[in-house]
Amino acid sequence: MNKNFRFSILVLLLAFVLILSACQPANPVEGDSADQIRAVADPIAETIVKGLVDNSQDTFSTGFDSKLASAFRSADFDSLRQSFIDRVGSYQSLKYDSILEQNGYYNVIYIITGDKSSDLKMRLVFPSAEATELSGLWFDNLDG
Repeated sequence: MNKNFRFSILVLLLAFVLILSACQPANPVEGDSADQIRAVADPIAETIVKGLVDNSQDTFSTGFDSKLASAFRSADFDSLRQSFIDRVGSYQSLKYDSILEQNGYYNVIYIITGDKSSDLKMRLVFPSAEATELSGLWFDNLDG
């Protein structure tokens, strides 16, 4: 076998392994572990929503780690807030849904209800079960 062919096979195998590891199923987290994660996540979730409702980026980003905080510029916050208001309308409630662990990251999922919507999902991502700061934030179906 020539070197290029072996190298190509090696690259393909590496890509295959990376794809398989990215496709690992998410595992539900329950019991004491979920309680420990929620002790950190619940107050952060509440301040995120409060910041959006009150139009306060400082409140919104209170629990963010430094990378996430620096990624949210003022214009990004304004755009996210407008999409949130358009989707939710007048905010009514925040409800815990579940925690999923995938590839060492913990996704804490909440359902946000307003007068226009009752199914906006907010995902808070923590890099470990012991993390005290948020490293990722997503809103599923924000655009309706």
